[in-house]
Amino acid sequence: MVTILALFSCTKKRKAEPVAQRPAPGAPQVPAELNEPEIRVAVRKMVSAANFHAPTGLNVQSPDGGAGSWRLAPGGVSVQADAGGVSVNGRRMNGAVLTSLEPGRFLALDGQELAPKAVIYPSGGALTVIAYLPLESYLAGVLAGEVPYARWHPEALKAQAVASRSYALFQMKSRAREAYDVEADVMSQVFKSGQHHEPVLEQATSATRGLVVTYQGRLFPAYFHSTSGGHTEDVASVFPEQASIAPLAGARSPFSSISPVYTWTATLDKEALRGKLAAAPELNGQPVGALRDLRFLTSARSPRRAEVVEVVHANGSFRLPANRFRLIAGAGQLRSVWIDRTIDRGSAFEFQGRGFGHGVGMCQYGSQGMAQQGYRFEQILGLYYPGADMTKLYGGSSTAMK
Repeated sequence: MVTILALFSCTKKRKAEPVAQRPAPGAPQVPAELNEPEIRVAVRKMVSAANFHAPTGLNVQSPDGGAGSWRLAPGGVSVQADAGGVSVNGRRMNGAVLTSLEPGRFLALDGQELAPKAVIYPSGGALTVIAYLPLESYLAGVLAGEVPYARWHPEALKAQAVASRSYALFQMKSRAREAYDVEADVMSQVFKSGQHHEPVLEQATSATRGLVVTYQGRLFPAYFHSTSGGHTEDVASVFPEQASIAPLAGARSPFSSISPVYTWTATLDKEALRGKLAAAPELNGQPVGALRDLRFLTSARSPRRAEVVEVVHANGSFRLPANRFRLIAGAGQLRSVWIDRTIDRGSAFEFQGRGFGHGVGMCQYGSQGMAQQGYRFEQILGLYYPGADMTKLYGGSSTAMK
């Protein structure tokens, strides 16, 4: 474990030493294939059916193992919600574990390779499908979902692989007693199945295999976002449940100006926004009158992005955490809460802002900009997670997760 070195300037590139990789003292030599974790990904939630294909056949059993097991020949497998349980090719069960009969062979879901194993739980008259797959295969799908990998610089892809692996392992540790570790969308990391054979993605994951960022010997959620707008944010101002730590306290991001949404203008219809706010669970059915004003309130800890949004309406006012307000309003429209100007256009609000996303951790476009300027992935991570360490958890030398 070694500290990531970062020597940067906003105006000119300076030499930055690469990070050496050393095993922790006394770390055992473990074969890579015996030490790669398995991650549980909720790939479908609240669906009525899921159609699998098993190229070499599969084994079926209930999640509790109490109903025995049975085999299905190669071909299609239909799983449907059925009166509080599930139906697998017409056979009713309280849930289903589908496992490929050939070790390491992936089952397909909706025509895309998914994982060697899938668990299906009934949930409120519908199904939740959880894929169990090797972490490195999952990471290939995350890279495909999170960045335009075909045109992304190899060093930026490597930086993304380390950040995404770190985030995933943190979630696996935090949610070990829950049904799944991560979701397959923006609530965790965007995951696209069927990507683990893509050469560009394999190169990024294999070059960084087992590498994570840590702080004081512990994993932390290595957040990332599309575009910083010039500076990243303190995690505690965006996610109050997270304590502020040095690697997530915010940093200058001088290379993010290549993003097409470094600055932007957006218009939100007042009545449509009022309806979204009125439906938000935080308001507990509180009536929301016609919108009068939106006040994006910054703080000493968060002088650029709003920490809180005050909504003034015909019946009064209320406040919401700014990032939560952004998600309610629509993250694709209100791209961030770094708002330079708000203009009342009568039936709508017009916003002039910067960046895209919550603003914590690594800026993806900033990472790409750095890579294009010749920086290596270790230096990219050093800029966006200042004070972090690089640790190799598996794939050769390993250290214990804390």
